[in-house]
Amino acid sequence: MRHIARSPWLWLASLLFALPSANALAQDAVSKELMRLEDVWAAAALKKDGAAVGKLLSNQFLSFNSEGKLMDRAAVIKEVSEDKEQYVFGSNSNYNVRSFGDTAVIVGVWTAVVRTATGNETRRNAWTDTWMKQADGQWLCIASQSTRLANATGSRAGGVPGGVVGGVIGGIPAPPPPFRVGGNIKEPARTKHVPPVYPPIAQQARIQGAVIIEAVIGTDGRVREARVLTPVPMLDQAALEAVRQWEYEPTLLAGQPVAVVMTVTVIFTLN
Repeated sequence: MRHIARSPWLWLASLLFALPSANALAQDAVSKELMRLEDVWAAAALKKDGAAVGKLLSNQFLSFNSEGKLMDRAAVIKEVSEDKEQYVFGSNSNYNVRSFGDTAVIVGVWTAVVRTATGNETRRNAWTDTWMKQADGQWLCIASQSTRLANATGSRAGGVPGGVVGGVIGGIPAPPPPFRVGGNIKEPARTKHVPPVYPPIAQQARIQGAVIIEAVIGTDGRVREARVLTPVPMLDQAALEAVRQWEYEPTLLAGQPVAVVMTVTVIFTLN
């Protein structure tokens, strides 16, 4: 029987880089769980389900809301349940997570379209939530802080006497951040698919797997940004290069195209 000689460097690469580090996998798992919980919180707030929000909060929870009012768990449950706003739409975006053992911090931006007597208003809040993992493995939010952003329509008056409420001095308000796919935001249909090129060195090293990427789809349906969430060494760059060429149907919100953020998976399989 003939044996095909393989470079010792390829054997070393396959041993060292076949799997992501344990720390990276743990961080990724925490990030996904906290983003999921924040999506649950947002959906409950839109439904004005205070009890559902309360299940996410520690009994010792404290926060400052966007008006600077100190809130405990009971106050938040009451505020959500008695909310008088008429929501047309609401979604979180711009998630970023940092974990420190059993404690983690997540930041994001909440964007809501609210129906008022004078028409729809877009409101945006930047928030920071601190979560702690409990003895039973459940994550509960222990602290929160929210700040109203000024560049959304209806958030504050413009700088010209007699001007439009929500106007911005000297120009047009900045566009909202991309909306995360989920709930009312459906995943857009892909119209152009470019398969990844399998790196020869990865094939020789027998490396395969699934690279999970977070992609921002612009208002024109093109991929505007892409970053790796779950890496597979030697395959990440090839996955990114493929995804950056994909195109999608534009996502419409109230008849207007909006940017969205979602996760996509690029699979590399050896034949």
